[in-house]
Amino acid sequence: MMLASMLLLHGDNGRLDLIYFWSAVLIAALPVAVFTTIAVLATRGYFRRRVPDGGGEPPPPGDRRPHGLRASAR
Repeated sequence: MMLASMLLLHGDNGRLDLIYFWSAVLIAALPVAVFTTIAVLATRGYFRRRVPDGGGEPPPPGDRRPHGLRASAR
């Protein structure tokens, strides 16, 4: 009974239905896009870290300091 009365109050407003549709698409697509972006960036960072030299710029000639994450954490 409640559903029937709500449908009567809502009427047949195609413009409002379109707004509801696009808001539902946005609610579903936005988190998927955000988490996909985070996963891609994390995966790229992981595989970039696996490069033996760290994947960064080479040290200048004559620089004998150790490079890498472990050296900078000391």
